[in-house]
Amino acid sequence: MTPPVLPGRLPLVGHALTLVRRPLELMSGADPDDDIAVLYGGWQPWYLVSSPELAQQIFVEDARKFDRGMIFEAVARIVGKTSLTADGDLHRQRRRLVQPTLDRRRIPEYAPTMASAAHDLVASWRDGERLPLDDLLNDFSFEVVTRTLVTAGIDEARVADFKRYLPPALAGITKSMYDPTGLMRHIPTPDNRRTNHAIRQVRATIADAVAYLRTSGEDHGDMLSTLVRDGHGLSDQEICDEAMALLVAGTETITSALSWAIHLMTESPEVQQRVQVELDEVLSGRPITVGDVPKLDYLRRMFTEILRLYPPGWLVSRRTLTEVRLGDVVVPARRPVFVCLYTLHRRKENFPDPDRFDPDRWLPERAKSLPREAYLPFSTGMHRCPGDHFAWTMASVLLAALCQRWHLTAAGDPITPTAAPTLRPSHLDVIVTSRGADRD
Repeated sequence: MTPPVLPGRLPLVGHALTLVRRPLELMSGADPDDDIAVLYGGWQPWYLVSSPELAQQIFVEDARKFDRGMIFEAVARIVGKTSLTADGDLHRQRRRLVQPTLDRRRIPEYAPTMASAAHDLVASWRDGERLPLDDLLNDFSFEVVTRTLVTAGIDEARVADFKRYLPPALAGITKSMYDPTGLMRHIPTPDNRRTNHAIRQVRATIADAVAYLRTSGEDHGDMLSTLVRDGHGLSDQEICDEAMALLVAGTETITSALSWAIHLMTESPEVQQRVQVELDEVLSGRPITVGDVPKLDYLRRMFTEILRLYPPGWLVSRRTLTEVRLGDVVVPARRPVFVCLYTLHRRKENFPDPDRFDPDRWLPERAKSLPREAYLPFSTGMHRCPGDHFAWTMASVLLAALCQRWHLTAAGDPITPTAAPTLRPSHLDVIVTSRGADRD
């Protein structure tokens, strides 16, 4: 069988320019009923998968017939071979080191830091203020991830520099993901010079933390301490690489999901109200603790639906190591394959009225018949994201602190999705109104 070709193919370059400039628009051009389609990177066919069954085959059943592919290779050019980017034995070795620091049993240790950062954020706002929440959520994510996982032993001045340089460093890394050649970041443009300088500064700060931990012998219980303590044979450079990879994965994905949660609550006042009512009933005005998170059923359904509509890792790359049959299509060896979770999560046979934001589709009686492979916001198989519990708790804590205290109203121009490469709203200007009068 010859799979259909996505619209918009150009001579010589194929779909490459559109993939770099408007990737979500390109993927959305696929017929939603097609399990597999073709796009062209220049003259070479690449394969786009939107079928839950084929995703399960790629990620689980035939996982060893694929490597991580071009998106992860682009990240590896900057952060090295890590648990995020590596394959095979190296991936298994690094994941065994990183996984314990993100285990659900460690979350109670991190939750107070999450709650403190969330309180500091929402307590600084003024009634009726218009806020650029996309920037503020970035700051929140950086604060939590750096304070819980990588900055033990660094003095406050260096931590401040770290937070200053981390956003442009991560922006440069994520921008490079759609550059299959790896050459674009070496062009001496002002933007690239700023990005490369920021990456060097972030690495230098992490290197200082590693040196401190090696010299002091202290164990702060964070990821960096674990890598220094248990990473026998890892060089300081390799430990820095792992920390950089965690920062890329942690801050980008959580900020993306939180941004969509806030946007969709402003678009659906009834959803926002239901979240607030549940918080008032469960928390009775007190700050959220980690033990409260499982009790917030509606908040969890709402966030589950956010991750269905706008999965942060919306496009996952793989590459065939050998010839592989995907359904009726035979894919040759060394061909890029992309699994598009954005379209997979919108399959009508699994999600009726798939573009509608409906948290109640996750009520147990409605969700019980859903195939497991139809919903993959954290991927699946041996490369499943190890930080899912960390992300759930961090999102719950922030949304609880925010919705307990404030009403949210959209401001500014209409919002469109942007892929950079995690899915983000194009902007997130919001007016916050105090809920204090409602509960007096």
